[in-house]
Amino acid sequence: MRVLRFVTAASLSAGLALTAGGARAASPVISGSWEVVDEKEANNFCDLFFENDGDTIVGIDGSVSGIGTGGLVNEILYFTPEVSNASRNSKSANVKQGSFSELDFRIDGATVSGGFQEVEKCSVSESVNPGKGKGNAKVTCKGDNLNAILDANEVASFQTAFSSSKRVKIKTNTNKGTWSLSITCKGTID
Repeated sequence: MRVLRFVTAASLSAGLALTAGGARAASPVISGSWEVVDEKEANNFCDLFFENDGDTIVGIDGSVSGIGTGGLVNEILYFTPEVSNASRNSKSANVKQGSFSELDFRIDGATVSGGFQEVEKCSVSESVNPGKGKGNAKVTCKGDNLNAILDANEVASFQTAFSSSKRVKIKTNTNKGTWSLSITCKGTID
């Protein structure tokens, strides 16, 4: 299941570009919503929203899923409620949140983390080039205690679900009580 939430950001406009010969309209900038399907792992999706409909709506979300313990589908969803950098031109769009994101951990469609949880040590970025049909996203998060969100069996299930993935890594250090999550999504725009 993909998350389809939007975040309202400051309004941006194309404006006019001034040249020595006078004023002319600037090149149009791309606007839209793009879903990228990972080229190596079909259960890995990332979405970038950069739309103008009165206000500019900007955001990144995505999901990854795998089979955890007991044959149950384990899914990690991420969502950026606010972006720290956003840019676009006539060919591409780039969005980044450098300090936090929201994560939701689900097993067989039911949240086991209590819904989306804000993670303060999280960086999420995505770029798309619709003309080339390509896009990529990177999620890097870390925290103090994953067991505050998930119990030990749920942590083990998520580690099992992504143990063979080259694009999703979830690690825990029980001695230090820390965890980290890394998700890479690189592929074609669907």
